[in-house]
Amino acid sequence: MDNKTKETLAFLFARNKEANSFSMTSDGQFFSEKHRAESHSQNLKDAKVTTYHRSAFETVDKLKAQLSAKEAEVEAVKAEQTAKEAAEQAANKATKTEELETVTSGENQEEKPVEETKVKTTKKAK
Repeated sequence: MDNKTKETLAFLFARNKEANSFSMTSDGQFFSEKHRAESHSQNLKDAKVTTYHRSAFETVDKLKAQLSAKEAEVEAVKAEQTAKEAAEQAANKATKTEELETVTSGENQEEKPVEETKVKTTKKAK
């Protein structure tokens, strides 16, 4: 079904709440009664008549809406997952930085007492 047919059917079903189906002839004419479409199609090269039912048309629209909603949910979950991963990476980086700072400051603390001990020992020897 092409977009023009979909748009026409949406318009027809919206305007004709009591109609349960529309039949379309090969020349693009729509009829609310199938026998009128069949009668019209007898004068055409292609006598094909296609009938579209409201229930099927509405079901397709509902399914498309549901699919769009699910796709939006998937995108939201992906965005949330990406945000969590970024937060975890930032937290891991911060933890590694803190560990590195602790190790570095710990090395500096170990060096200071050694220097202080040397200074004290030197003073006692005099």
